[in-house]
Amino acid sequence: MDQSINQYPAFAALFAVVIIVVLVLIGLVIAQNRKIQDLQKPKYGFLGKPLAAFAFAAFLVGGTGFVLFVNNQQQDISVANASFTIDLTIIATETNPVTHEYKLNAIPLVDGVEWGNNKAYKFDVYWTLSNTSTQTEVELGLNIDNKGGITKKLTSGDNKIKATVFSSEKTIEKDIDVFVD
Repeated sequence: MDQSINQYPAFAALFAVVIIVVLVLIGLVIAQNRKIQDLQKPKYGFLGKPLAAFAFAAFLVGGTGFVLFVNNQQQDISVANASFTIDLTIIATETNPVTHEYKLNAIPLVDGVEWGNNKAYKFDVYWTLSNTSTQTEVELGLNIDNKGGITKKLTSGDNKIKATVFSSEKTIEKDIDVFVD
């Protein structure tokens, strides 16, 4: 019986240490859960105000500013005259007599003035060259500063050269015949 009494105080001390460790672990778990809950709480707003009100106000002010900016822009009205006339001149200049190379230019005349003497007038020229075969060529966005022109080798015989000029308001078509020996 003396042995069981001697073992009892050691068992009691061991039991007390286990209890203390378990209580410390439970305290740590509870403290960590509180920290996790605090971090998981969503924090909305700016300086304590809801962000939805700020977003709505920013959208309202920005939209109003944009509408006022767009409405105050000056409208650029270029050619608004529909009563002008367009005529067309085709110039075929032989640049190399040995190879029968020709420089072709289409010159639109707006109310009798070449290119309308205005940068605002823009023209697209569609070329069609016909002899034994048909070739096409396109020049886009020509004006008084960019007069364009194409260079082509013509075949022997009668060559039909047709230019169709498109402007924003009108279309004109003209053709010429060039005979090559």
